[in-house]
Amino acid sequence: MGYATSNRGACHLRPAPQLVEMMAMARPELGFDKVAGAYDVEGKGYVIKGLQDFKTTIDSLVLCSFVYDLYAYLPNELAEIVTAATGYEMEVGDLVKIGERIFNLKRLFNVREGISRKDDTLPKRFLEEKTTKGPTAGQVVELEPMLNEYYAARGWDDNGVPTKEKIKELGL
Repeated sequence: MGYATSNRGACHLRPAPQLVEMMAMARPELGFDKVAGAYDVEGKGYVIKGLQDFKTTIDSLVLCSFVYDLYAYLPNELAEIVTAATGYEMEVGDLVKIGERIFNLKRLFNVREGISRKDDTLPKRFLEEKTTKGPTAGQVVELEPMLNEYYAARGWDDNGVPTKEKIKELGL
């Protein structure tokens, strides 16, 4: 999901596979209270949205992804650091909302340039060819149901465009 929906194309830093362990835990402070395993379809859209929003904030703070992804700071510690540096009282939810605003603004730019659901995809091979070895043997990526859930979590329409309500909610 992270590769399919990254705003800059398939990228291992968006939402950062190092944070995938967080999918195995409910993290309401990051915007998801469901658990999604590595091979789960259900719940993945909500988890990826939360991770993308939080990771977007980390990137906007110009923190090194490699240092942060090694758990240099917990989300609440990061909020304390931002509060100390800016003088603005920040909670983890505030940081996630900042990331959500940035992520949606990037999406709006991409939509203006013609990006839509057709572009939120993976190579055909991942979607059609069953793997033959390892823990994923016999599986293909079930992207469509995950995209539907992801768009719903983001407040986007079925074509991957932020709705007017979402734009207004985020003050964009």
